[in-house]
Amino acid sequence: MKCERIPDSVHGGGAGDRRREPRQVTIMRVARIVGPERQELCLVRNLSANGLQARVYRARHAGDVVDVEFKCGQILRGTVAWTRGFIIGVRFHAPADLEGLLESRWAGEAMFTPPRPVRVNVHVFGILRIGAHRHAVRVHDISQGGAKLALGELIERGPAVLTLPGLPHLQGTIRWQRNELAGIAFNEPVAVGLLANWIEERQSRGLRLCGSGQAPATDRPALRAGA
Repeated sequence: MKCERIPDSVHGGGAGDRRREPRQVTIMRVARIVGPERQELCLVRNLSANGLQARVYRARHAGDVVDVEFKCGQILRGTVAWTRGFIIGVRFHAPADLEGLLESRWAGEAMFTPPRPVRVNVHVFGILRIGAHRHAVRVHDISQGGAKLALGELIERGPAVLTLPGLPHLQGTIRWQRNELAGIAFNEPVAVGLLANWIEERQSRGLRLCGSGQAPATDRPALRAGA
């Protein structure tokens, strides 16, 4: 995948400013971008203390104010300075701790607790299969590595398969349950492009992120006897 240098407009200066600013690094890191109104996954390509370049999966507009959240939990607020198709440049409102952000990638791994993938809130109905039993569930949030599910009954921990409209069957393991919520960890991460496009499609069909309301009947997989 080809990575482009962040244009000068992201950093807000000419050659003199570039000599004084911290280094710029090329990375390929999944993050969550929020605002205005929607949130989605994005792929950050280039990063400096003053801005970043990212691949997004829905149209963004110059002037949009956005928050970019990384796996470590750090959130960087900025303004979209330019767009080139689905590649955008974001100029931060305040200088970012670039070194701290890059070092945080390894902080959890050294303790055998790597940061969990960034999650996006959704409101989508699906079917959870555990052995011969099927349960109607609502996805509370989803990431490349798993999902939080809302359901109205107790379930067993262990192997499970989550079926959502528009995605392949997601095989995984139920790790926990607290009251009406449960967590499934996928056996294989979902490709970022596939998941990001799926989230955008759900939004376009009226399944608003971070919202409430009744999902369309066509987005409710049917529970069929013997299915």
